[in-house]
Amino acid sequence: MKINEFFEKVVHINLADRVDKDNTLKSHLAENGIVSERVEGIDGRNYKENEDGELVRDHQVNENGLRDVYEAYCKTLIGILTQAEIDGIESVLIMQDDVQFTSDAVEVFAECTQRRERTIEVDDLESPIYGYNFETMESTGEIVGYNKKDIVEDYAYLPDDWAVFLLGFKKGTYAVKHIEGRVYKVRDWVLDHCWGISKKMYRPVIEALESYKMPSDVAISSVGMQNLSTLKIYGIFNNGIAIQRESLSDNEGKIVEAKEVS
Repeated sequence: MKINEFFEKVVHINLADRVDKDNTLKSHLAENGIVSERVEGIDGRNYKENEDGELVRDHQVNENGLRDVYEAYCKTLIGILTQAEIDGIESVLIMQDDVQFTSDAVEVFAECTQRRERTIEVDDLESPIYGYNFETMESTGEIVGYNKKDIVEDYAYLPDDWAVFLLGFKKGTYAVKHIEGRVYKVRDWVLDHCWGISKKMYRPVIEALESYKMPSDVAISSVGMQNLSTLKIYGIFNNGIAIQRESLSDNEGKIVEAKEVS
């Protein structure tokens, strides 16, 4: 499947004064057949005058020790997810404006999300196996199992129970289990520059972000860690399909080198 076919909504976050990054991203997305809606990010940057009278960045932190720009980004994500919740959107792909897809991104994403058929063996509930009393040589009448039958199942490499699907992440992201193809179950990831989220995850993530205690990627990852059995997080390994391109970081206020995926 294509990215716009799989995710009901695709958005990218861009600050008002970074038209350059917005234009670069839109051109890059068009080359990959992706259409995205721009969401204006909340600007948390603060400035002060230096000794020369020039405006320079003045990094501030809130009462929890979270930097101003990270708190603003959390608020931007809360706005996106709250609106998706209100609109009944099934899933959203959220990108930062410095994302860059790999040359094989379209093909890999299609492989991970393509619907396939496979034959699996399951219990035949209409063909029970009854216990047998060898002393009386009679059935006990108690069901002790079932005979098996083959059924054809529709599936994709990315399991249908996904809550978060990571298209890119930083080195150090921990893959828990190989699912199929390049899809792995993931925990403890960092770098949320390109990730998909399903509606079951909206409310838990909103509540985690609203604490304003940690950067967004840590907050989202913590939700997954606390709900490993119910909120499943998957990612594309060994290399994801999205990196952060080298650019002037709005958060750091300096050129940040490209961050490779795991």
